[in-house]
Order: sequence, then structure tokens, then C-alpha cells
Amino acid sequence: ARHPWHIFDAVAALTRICGENSFEGQAATALEFAAEREFTAVYDFEVRDGVIDWRPMLRGILTDIDAGLGAGKMAGKFHRTLAAIIVAAAQAIGEDVVLLTGGCFQNALLLDCAAEGLERAGFSVYTHAQVPPNDGGLALGQVMAAAQAP
Repeated sequence: ARHPWHIFDAVAALTRICGENSFEGQAATALEFAAEREFTAVYDFEVRDGVIDWRPMLRGILTDIDAGLGAGKMAGKFHRTLAAIIVAAAQAIGEDVVLLTGGCFQNALLLDCAAEGLERAGFSVYTHAQVPPNDGGLALGQVMAAAQAP
């Protein structure tokens, strides 16, 4: 995927949840709503030197397709895998506090799974409460960070 968020498009197409976007974010939204939330399995993944290798996860999805696993279960596994990748990245960075921000965290399932996994791993997690996590919230966060800079 050229951009990390296109992985949602690829997985939505592979699972036949959404083959083509008619508007930005359509496949990602369809994937979120199709996901079986109680399905807690995770696909394999690798993170080396800060780079995510999506191939193990994609191989797992293809294996699940061949095995006839339902699209909702695959969508659930995908979201849980992304959350596990977020936890692995946070552990690699070594900070105690994680801020979950950006448009992908408009996805409530991803936000919940990531926050839950991070908290279970001992991180303090902060999310948006009064402003959106997308570009509007990012701009406000940048202003706040700049105001705090020495």
C-alpha cells in the first residue's frame, strides 16, 4: 500500500466487504462496521526497525479466505492486528504515554482495541474528548504543542 491507510482499502477488497470506494474512507468504514467485535484473534505481523511488514497479515487473510472464514471475523482480526501493531510500536519507542490521534481513530473499533491493548501493556493512553481526531484536531494539537515549546 502506498499510504498506510490504504491497507484498509486492500483488506476490504480482499474480504469482499468493499471492492471500490465511491467516497474517501468508504472501505475503511465498511470494514469497521462489518467487523465482529467479539472475535479476538490476531494475524501475524512483523515490525523491523520501525517498518511494518504487512505480508504475514495478508498471507493470513488469504489463508482465512481459502478456509472460508467469514468476512466479519477477518475484519475483526484485522482491527485487532492493527491494535497489536500499535502496541508493538509503542513498546519499541519506549515512552510511557501514548496519544491516539489522526483520522484513523475516528474508527471506534480501532480506537477501543488500541487503547485497551496499550492500557493492558501499562501505557497511559490519551484520546480526543472535545475535538475530532482528524485534521481539525491535529491542527489544534499542533498549536498547543507549539505554545508549550521553549
